[in-house]
Amino acid sequence: MCLVAGPAGTRVKFKITLLDDKGRRVSTRTGKRRKKRKETADLTRTETSTYDRVGAMWGTNTFFDRSVLEGLWDSNDSFTIRCAMAVIRTHTEDDAIIEVPESVLHHNLARMLRDGDGTDVTFVVGDRFFRAHRYVLAARSMVFKAQLFGAMKEAQA
Repeated sequence: MCLVAGPAGTRVKFKITLLDDKGRRVSTRTGKRRKKRKETADLTRTETSTYDRVGAMWGTNTFFDRSVLEGLWDSNDSFTIRCAMAVIRTHTEDDAIIEVPESVLHHNLARMLRDGDGTDVTFVVGDRFFRAHRYVLAARSMVFKAQLFGAMKEAQA
């Protein structure tokens, strides 16, 4: 395999499968087409290689045992080596970057408390009244959650 174009550090994953003259996968043990499901796995190799520059080459002489290849050639006069390749992209750049706005949730909650919009609970402390939101109280306190929604639920808050 040779990197013809691309940046340094390009990673390529490839899968090489040995097929007989009819396009059927070949067994690793016998070099013959698999007849039963229980027979050993197909002659398939998967490798990943990193190319440090354009023109860099990678290969191996141990994909398949030579005797298996010779056995296929002798019995059928032909075989196929199928190679599927995928370039692994580790970094992508997107021209249309979406900027996420800064969270202002704390301002929204403060305004909700200050304005009293949507309040559904009122606390009376002495001669003062404090309006609140039962879901906010329940989210912030297990005691309020039990009183407002659970076993200790008040008849009317």
